[in-house]
Amino acid sequence: MVRNEEGGVLTQKLNFAIFAVALLALTGFAGVAIADDSSADSYASADVTFSASEVKTSGTVTATLNFNEGDAGFSKVEYSATLLDSTGKNTSATITSPTGSSATVPFTKDLTVTAPSKAGTYTLKVVYTETIGTETKEYTVNKDLKVSEPVTLTVKITNPETSSLAITDGVFYFVLDNKRIEESKTTKSIAIGDTATFTYELLGSTLSKGKHTYSLEAADNAYNVDGLGKEHTFYYDQGNMNAYTYLMVLLFIIVTIIAVWIYRKPVKNYGKPKARR
Repeated sequence: MVRNEEGGVLTQKLNFAIFAVALLALTGFAGVAIADDSSADSYASADVTFSASEVKTSGTVTATLNFNEGDAGFSKVEYSATLLDSTGKNTSATITSPTGSSATVPFTKDLTVTAPSKAGTYTLKVVYTETIGTETKEYTVNKDLKVSEPVTLTVKITNPETSSLAITDGVFYFVLDNKRIEESKTTKSIAIGDTATFTYELLGSTLSKGKHTYSLEAADNAYNVDGLGKEHTFYYDQGNMNAYTYLMVLLFIIVTIIAVWIYRKPVKNYGKPKARR
């Protein structure tokens, strides 16, 4: 009897251990199944990119909006775009289609942003609001844009009265520091005796500090035009010279006063006294 009781107890313990192992195995499998299912959770990506990081005052730049969502319950996405100044205030800059929406993803849209007339660093703020089922989620993207006063190159050329050739659809380029600026290509006609003005605007990011030279050249070297190929000089980002100028003027005034004082100072006679008689 004792042996049978002990055998029954052992059998019960063994059955319990097998049950516990099986339960743990099932629990682990369920955990893995849940983890695998959670890996399919939704994701969203929102971004804004500029066609250029710097633009001239009152110039235009393209801002490309990008939004994507991986949740099958996605319904739509709405956006709003504003350009803010350095204090966070909304500017009066013009943005084509500053608001909009899309019912499909991935969503991409190009906006044309007109820069303010005042130089500085601005921020394009784009707020995306998406709808997934009955829920809404909001994503905000801020991108900085540098607005700079351009450097304007100007050249006047004259097709002289003595010329025997009128220029028709002539092709001209600006040359900066002995290097042609391909983007400055201009087509212009100049009659005999007429003068034409050419201008081209440069951004500060393309220039180094100091002295620069520029000129205008023609694709056709046969043109006999006054001013063509003439070199001009300018200096970029030399800093504010006012303080230095004021200091030099003050120093000049001080030196002048001292010189005048020395010149007009009476001369004392320290010679030997006359001999007594």
